[in-house]
Amino acid sequence: MGTSGRRLSGRQVTVMFVAGCLTLVLLPWGAFAAGKQIVTITGKGGHKVAVTKSNALKVSDGKGAMTVDGKVTVQGPVTTTQAGTPFQVVGSGGGAIVVGQGKVALTDLVMSQTNTAVTRLNVSMRLQAGNADCSTTSGPVLGRLIEYSFLQPEEILPVTFTTPVVVEADTVCLVPSIGSNPGLFFNYTVNGYTL
Repeated sequence: MGTSGRRLSGRQVTVMFVAGCLTLVLLPWGAFAAGKQIVTITGKGGHKVAVTKSNALKVSDGKGAMTVDGKVTVQGPVTTTQAGTPFQVVGSGGGAIVVGQGKVALTDLVMSQTNTAVTRLNVSMRLQAGNADCSTTSGPVLGRLIEYSFLQPEEILPVTFTTPVVVEADTVCLVPSIGSNPGLFFNYTVNGYTL
């Protein structure tokens, strides 16, 4: 049997010719459109963002022009500085002492029992308003730093407040209280800053 030749119909030739012409005409436009994609960004109320002549995005807070140049990177540790004047108060025993005047923020404290006896010490630390030298305290408790912490002999207890304890009075007094074994003594250091 021989190979019979099949010929394309006129309709098939016409479809192939039209498809080839459309490909030749539309291919450059498709490539151009792919390279020139446009993204429209709109804000609240349907307002479109603006672009400068150099194709940079215009940034504004509504009060004047702002610029965003380059990129911002942070290398190394980031530290913050508290507003105000830092202070450190060192004391021992159970008497009230002046922490500061006005508004103060306490960031941390360290307590230690200096006794070598086997008796633990029951301590609370609070903040109250007082007279100029804190020999007299009055009014409600402004802040509770430690409420009944049991200090073992020769123990050092550091306490850091996640959020500074902020209080305000004409004179802010630190009032340590020994709830048990008042004959035992302890030392403390309080750090903070005045606002």
